[in-house]
Amino acid sequence: MTIRLQKGRYFVAIVYAEIDFHGDRGNFHGALYRDENEMALHFLSRLRWYVDDRMDDQSKDPKEWVEAVGAFSAHQDYARFEEACLDNVRETLDRVCSLGGGYEPQLLILRSSDQAFVLEQVAKQKWANIGTPSLFQGAEIRGRA
Repeated sequence: MTIRLQKGRYFVAIVYAEIDFHGDRGNFHGALYRDENEMALHFLSRLRWYVDDRMDDQSKDPKEWVEAVGAFSAHQDYARFEEACLDNVRETLDRVCSLGGGYEPQLLILRSSDQAFVLEQVAKQKWANIGTPSLFQGAEIRGRA
């Protein structure tokens, strides 16, 4: 999955898990984020089932994308709203991991719009494959395989 870093994008968390469902291997990858001046949190996620060893756009791996958007108002306590959305992401990650495989889910809490910090933290993850190196060109973070 490609997660695009861009100016004004605030990342709450990024998740990753390897899964094995009755011999079918794949991974689940997602990001909880909010864009500047937007009154909503987005959870963009992707489930991928491995059929080849490619990790580029030429891969034939089937992928299923889901985006959930939660809007909030100025009358709401944003911190509570964010925490409730993060709890939903945790529950989703737990459900996906219950498919099997025994792999530990990765939940990287970021709570930052600092592109350099986000890139640095993600780059430390063994599943990360960093694309475009320049933050000023819109760096990309891709999940492994």
